[in-house]
Amino acid sequence: MYKDLEELIGIPVFQSTALEMKITLRLQNRKIYRKLIVPINITFSQLHDVIQTAFGWENYHLHEFYIFDNKKSNLPLNPNHPAFNEEGYKPIANLVCDQEAFNYGDGNILKKMDHTVKLSEYMPANVTYIYDFGDSWIHDIQVERVIEDYDKNYPICVDGEGNTPPEDVGGEGGYEVFLEIMADQNHPDYGYMKAWSKQQGYKDFDIEMVNRWLK
Repeated sequence: MYKDLEELIGIPVFQSTALEMKITLRLQNRKIYRKLIVPINITFSQLHDVIQTAFGWENYHLHEFYIFDNKKSNLPLNPNHPAFNEEGYKPIANLVCDQEAFNYGDGNILKKMDHTVKLSEYMPANVTYIYDFGDSWIHDIQVERVIEDYDKNYPICVDGEGNTPPEDVGGEGGYEVFLEIMADQNHPDYGYMKAWSKQQGYKDFDIEMVNRWLK
């Protein structure tokens, strides 16, 4: 209906500020990313939903975000810590999806529920999104540009590469084993793994399908 209205009045019905961001799944041996345009007035909880859709995750597990300052950190973080930043930037907020998360973690980092915080409060800061604390899928989010006149009220995917690992595959190591089996039809576990991956929603990246789901 709004498309008809746009044609009638000759200007976009929706016009807002948006962020074009590249979200990269942090893997050593694979290149998997999605490039999205997202309205800046959505919450981080809604961004979680967008990322789940764009990557084809099934939303089975908990998640969290870390927001980084542009200043260097003096926190002695282990490289395996989710708030660790390779360039040494300081984590200034941890946005969580579960109230129990307030009972754990680092007291030096501000903690908030992700549904209470809009992107506009922090971004275009660098952000890390962690999904599934068992498999520990870390996504690095970098804003590439700010769009002042975005003419949609929903996010879109403009680019991407690579298939998202199946849920519960066992992290990056398990994913490498999975790919090795799937590349060899003579492997004794090939049939089982193919059927299992289908149950887990494993599929090729399809940008047109992603945009239908996002809309």
